[in-house]
Amino acid sequence: MTRFLASMLRSRTFKVLANGTLSNEKLMETGLCQGSVLSVTMFLIAIDTIKQYLPPDVLCLLYADDIVLIASGENAKTVESRLQNALNMAEKWEAESGFKISEAKSATVIFKNTRSCKPGIPNSLQLNGTPIPRENSYRCLGVIFDQCLQFRKHAEEIRANCQQRIQFLRSVATRNWGGDRHTLLKLYRATVLEKLLYAAPVISGMSEVLLRRLETIHNAGLRTIIGAFHTSPIDSLHAESGIPNIQTLLEQRTAIFAARRNAIHNGRIDEPNDNERNLSDDSNPSSDETKDSGELWGTAARIIKEANTAISRGKHVLQKIDLTVPEIVTFTCPNGSKNHDRCGYSVVSEDLKIQKRINGMCSIYSAESLAVMDALSWIVNNPRIGAYLICTDSMSVLTTRKGTEVIVCWVPSHVGITGNETADQNAKQALKSKIIDNKQIDLEEFKAIIKNGILSRWQQCWYQETRNKLREVKNTISPFTEAVGTNRQESVKLARLRIGHTLFTHSYLLDKTETPRCQLCNSILSVKHVIVDCAALTEKREKIGLSPNLREALADDQERAKTVIKYFKDIKLYDQI
Repeated sequence: MTRFLASMLRSRTFKVLANGTLSNEKLMETGLCQGSVLSVTMFLIAIDTIKQYLPPDVLCLLYADDIVLIASGENAKTVESRLQNALNMAEKWEAESGFKISEAKSATVIFKNTRSCKPGIPNSLQLNGTPIPRENSYRCLGVIFDQCLQFRKHAEEIRANCQQRIQFLRSVATRNWGGDRHTLLKLYRATVLEKLLYAAPVISGMSEVLLRRLETIHNAGLRTIIGAFHTSPIDSLHAESGIPNIQTLLEQRTAIFAARRNAIHNGRIDEPNDNERNLSDDSNPSSDETKDSGELWGTAARIIKEANTAISRGKHVLQKIDLTVPEIVTFTCPNGSKNHDRCGYSVVSEDLKIQKRINGMCSIYSAESLAVMDALSWIVNNPRIGAYLICTDSMSVLTTRKGTEVIVCWVPSHVGITGNETADQNAKQALKSKIIDNKQIDLEEFKAIIKNGILSRWQQCWYQETRNKLREVKNTISPFTEAVGTNRQESVKLARLRIGHTLFTHSYLLDKTETPRCQLCNSILSVKHVIVDCAALTEKREKIGLSPNLREALADDQERAKTVIKYFKDIKLYDQI
């Protein structure tokens, strides 16, 4: 491979075409071949060598061609001296590697605890003889880090950007025509929601005030998709759309981040590396300068420990949904069994009997996968002349296995296969075992468990709602899929009826007038009154076949939705929904 790469890079030439004229052939002394699939990987390998030049008391973070150098301490001059030493070593790396760090795109930021910087601390950092300017904030990979790590500027930029995107969403989601709700939700998730949730493990630590400002954008997007009034309760918007609030979504992604980090580091996520240990030590602080600059430079390694802080927040979220971070792996993926919080599997043949209990959070798919893997392992370790046939009723396991040369056979429910009953009984017997043979769980599967735990907690909060009109119609937070109307106009009106905030019931809040009353019986006007309670409309409801129960009348059923639409058209209230 080394000779191949050397041959690919050696003696390469190029020409430049300008205004139809081709230049002379030139030898490519540095750089990589444009368009080669190996160029990106080779660039990453080449730029990674900068870490070998930098001192251990400065942390270097690399992402493609973005480089961040971090040093921390309570003595301003000592920290700047360490950073300058690192910059000097970077200059040496430039000279030997052929890379060039742009001085114009470089900046320094002081991260601190207080809002104001004390004057009198000059910026002496230089790169290739050019002073590096000091900034109050800096953008790194799309996240704006301010001096106090409050992310205020980042939140305001996201808010302004998403407001423009919601305007675009409104142009294709008017109340009378436009895309269907399914399409609008996909569009919203792709253009707005992902922007709000970008770098969730980091920004989840921002203040509640900033989170509420992002929440207003989120609610505005959902209100546009549903077509709801501004008077509609926020909880109803979330339950109607099936998308929780920003805080819940940030917690979900932060918990997944903690689980992924645990999988990468095999559970040792709290152990600091050598650079972090060095950065947390004070280097020869003098008493006078420490007092002058300690407030400015803040606590040691705060920016470095931000990732660990995100992990701590993620673990806290897992605790709230009664989950702990297990030993997580990624399965490379025959009979499994699951019962409540226990899971196990079994493999049976003439001279083989494997019976194991595994992590109770695993799915039946994981149990079947591990059973097949144990069968394959036994075949490899017990070679004999002949052919092997593995029979399993898990089609999902077979269809996801790629890159293997083992032939497997799918038999629905093990019909007619000898040993089927024995395998089933052994798998169920494994559930009773007090010993868990395998405590590992697939990362993707644990992500689904986290999501279900978050949704379960949201569902419990929805159960406790007592004064919400939508709660009278639906018990679950799952969005309706059938009663969505045949067009955009009907979809909007059905949603308003379920939420209980319509033009004829709540426009008085916007107009600042008196509460409307029914013209037929002088009762306070509401959606429930029109559909269920109004005695003057009983005959029309029975004639059209409208259910006398509000939950049944507005249920997730296409035929019931058509009946409701027809009913409101007959009583001349359809245009006032």
